[in-house]
Amino acid sequence: MILNAFGGSIANTIINSLATLVQGKDSRYVFNMLYFMANVGVVLGTMLVGTVIKYDIRFVFVITWILFIIFWLIAQFHYNVKKPLNVKNSQSQLAITKVKTAQPNIWMICSLLLVYLAIEIGYSQWQSNLSIYMQSLAISLQKYSYLWTLNGVLIVILQPVLNYLEEHYQINQFYKAFYGFALFGVAFVSLVFAKDYLHFIISMVLVTLGEVIVFPTIPALADRLSAPAEKGKYQSFISISASLGHAVGPLLGGVIIETLSYQFLFIVMTSLVIITSLICLVIKFMLFTEQ
Repeated sequence: MILNAFGGSIANTIINSLATLVQGKDSRYVFNMLYFMANVGVVLGTMLVGTVIKYDIRFVFVITWILFIIFWLIAQFHYNVKKPLNVKNSQSQLAITKVKTAQPNIWMICSLLLVYLAIEIGYSQWQSNLSIYMQSLAISLQKYSYLWTLNGVLIVILQPVLNYLEEHYQINQFYKAFYGFALFGVAFVSLVFAKDYLHFIISMVLVTLGEVIVFPTIPALADRLSAPAEKGKYQSFISISASLGHAVGPLLGGVIIETLSYQFLFIVMTSLVIITSLICLVIKFMLFTEQ
């Protein structure tokens, strides 16, 4: 698990950093497509595992290993960043590396990362403690797994729609992110009242809508706000926020559940998203009133 997480974190950070260098496409489109293809992989992978595991679980890991070899070959031959060809270009490159991200932009990126961390802490409850909660309500584990199937299918359907809207309409990325934050807040607070399977379906739909909007938008905004020489650094901070949320979330949720209740956990999740979103909103309007 440690080796897998270590390698995955390095790869994801570098892929996001390379995505900021793609020419001819808006960064919003690039990060939307990265997110879309990642979820296509999740859907196909889940289907594949269900078939292969009937024969031998070791085949799952053999197929995964083969896919990593293919990925390594693609990276080896195509993940290339051109170096300066002459002294003039080298001096120009050196000048670029000396440009630092503006202080207001750093505050904005930090506030976005704070909201992202809060969302990931709440999102991790869906992947851990929610399955136990649903079983306590006499909802089977199979029905819980269907929610993640619904999540994957909705993402695959909705992401191309979002790409189309991004390409044909000038959508303000800040407002788009805040709409996503609001959807996560509504989704988390809806869990307070969820006692039957239909309510969990509705909550998952809201979470998925928020996910489709927020998860590709955060790296795209970080790309736009950061200086060219520091794009990789801030993309790595996004990975750190996600990993920290996944690490802290289940433990924090477990402590709150054992000490208080599931309902209090959902209130805490909602409160974290609302408070951090308000902080982000205040910073946005204080520092970026004209943008």
